Amino acid sequence: MIFCHALIISPVVLNVPVAFRFSFYVHLILVHLSLILRLTGDLVNTPIIREWGGLLNGGAILLFLYNTCTQILDKKFTSSA
Repeated sequence: MIFCHALIISPVVLNVPVAFRFSFYVHLILVHLSLILRLTGDLVNTPIIREWGGLLNGGAILLFLYNTCTQILDKKFTSSA
């Protein structure tokens, strides 16, 4: 939900356009891999695998925020220069 709605809501709230970058695929892939890890940990009843999946899920969200913020800042500084 974060990945889908933030790119639509952020530009309106911040009044800054957010253009798509190829690097946005990295966090998308990471969130799917972490979900697979979490589900695998649940199915085989191994808490450490489930914990790593949750940790990578949080990392994917942080990577998404980093990618979005750097894209906004790059756009803001290049348009004002």
